[in-house]
Amino acid sequence: MQQQLTDAMALDHASELVVDMSKVESMDNAGLVSLMAALNEAKPFYDRLSIYSAPPSIRIVLELTQLDRLFTMVDQEPVPMAA
Repeated sequence: MQQQLTDAMALDHASELVVDMSKVESMDNAGLVSLMAALNEAKPFYDRLSIYSAPPSIRIVLELTQLDRLFTMVDQEPVPMAA
């Protein structure tokens, strides 16, 4: 997961990083570490960091670890902005 996020950041030059979690069924410690690493890498390059469509089980994990405070949680797919 961490490598996929890093690769996506290298290709994307938008002002917002959106992580689509709609197909994520569970998240363990490694997933949380990857998400934190991506957050730390992304902060200098993005104005806003969002998690899109996280299922209830993932939202609970993010709330318990207080990572939900570091991301904007969105339920609707963000509309890409024109460059």
